[in-house]
Amino acid sequence: MAKSYDHLFKLLLIGDSGVGKTCLIIRFSEDSFSGTYISTIGIDFKIRTVEVEGKRIKLQVWDTAGQERFKTITTAYYRGAMGIILVYDITDEKSFENIQNWMKSIKENASAGVERLLLGNKCDMEVKRKVSRDQAEKLCREHGIRFFETSAKSSLNVEEAFNTLARDILLRSIKKSAQLPKRPLELKATPKSSSKCSSKTGSARAQPNELSPLRSARQPSPRSLATECTARVRRKRRGRMGSRWRLALGALLGFLVAPSRSAEGIAENDAKAPASLTGTTPCWRREDFVVTTQCAPCTSFQIKTMSECGVTGFVEQINCGVSKKGEFKSCRSLEMETRIFWNFEGAMLGTAAVFALLVVCRQRVLDGKALEKVRKQIESI
Repeated sequence: MAKSYDHLFKLLLIGDSGVGKTCLIIRFSEDSFSGTYISTIGIDFKIRTVEVEGKRIKLQVWDTAGQERFKTITTAYYRGAMGIILVYDITDEKSFENIQNWMKSIKENASAGVERLLLGNKCDMEVKRKVSRDQAEKLCREHGIRFFETSAKSSLNVEEAFNTLARDILLRSIKKSAQLPKRPLELKATPKSSSKCSSKTGSARAQPNELSPLRSARQPSPRSLATECTARVRRKRRGRMGSRWRLALGALLGFLVAPSRSAEGIAENDAKAPASLTGTTPCWRREDFVVTTQCAPCTSFQIKTMSECGVTGFVEQINCGVSKKGEFKSCRSLEMETRIFWNFEGAMLGTAAVFALLVVCRQRVLDGKALEKVRKQIESI
């Protein structure tokens, strides 16, 4: 089935609560007005098709809630908007001062180069005016955007404002598509070289030049470019999430394995210690021995001269049974055993904390997916 429109533009209205955003959208989409509207909860939208520059443009106008408690929901809709309309009330100076905050929110959340428009609503209430037209025009000159004073009640400049924004978006998209490079297909032969090394290098360098005309010959549409960019962003996000999960699991395994390695690695290091450190194989590796001096910390002199101190930092003096030879042997003291025990306890507590964090992160991911699903359902309408 053929589409009934040439372009689809998504517009977003933002501003403080009570400035008349809903009334403007109702006036534009249904050409009606009522003074009994309640505050918007979350987000809503209306659709209207207009004709601009000989093109049928379907405008999807989104109405956002101005209250602070809905800010986390409304900012999620900034990214896909092609035009954003900032609305203030000419009888409320505070709503005009907050336009700077809304501008900052656009800069942080919206796409780069999004078209913006400033509307001073309720211009029919001239007696109660608190924001002059000169103030608004000065602000617009600073940010380089258009400005209209509108009235949803009398329908003054409502059509003109929306049509002007749609025309700006259309001209911008046409200008973008016209700036895409269109070069003819050219295949250049690469010169042959007498040296094998230079010929390989030349062919390797010539490949990008040969492929570049082929790439430039295929001019993708703006829709396909947007789809490809979205897919790339999603792949990057999935890769980042995967790396974070791998790091978390690696830290968890490190907590679990570290105590057991520290307890068992001492015996392995003692058993696998090279004979070159002591000159000959210690007698306690071949014979039975008796401990003559209990396990004690190594002195500074022992640390410098005895390789046995490098394993645990503790040594004990032994007497071999056959050769009657006295030697020093690395050992594990009660202090070390206590430290290993508390390391294990800390690892278990860290494991529990990591699992709790993973559960919380998983729940947030599920909540985000549910919110994204609801948003897609609303946009499909």
